[in-house]
Amino acid sequence: MPLFKYRCNECQEQFEELVSFSESQKVECPNCKSKNTDKLVSTFATIGGSSSRTSSASCGGGNGHFT
Repeated sequence: MPLFKYRCNECQEQFEELVSFSESQKVECPNCKSKNTDKLVSTFATIGGSSSRTSSASCGGGNGHFT
């Protein structure tokens, strides 16, 4: 299950919730219990990009793959 970030439109609390994609629009604020919440846009990390290869090569990995 993915971890989503939310903001409550009632109390402005920001929080994270581990929910399935099908339930991601039905989240209750843990602070005020309102269901008037918005899912926030967030970024995610990937493995295998050019910066990963550079980082692992500089740490002695050399080939950019995890062992």
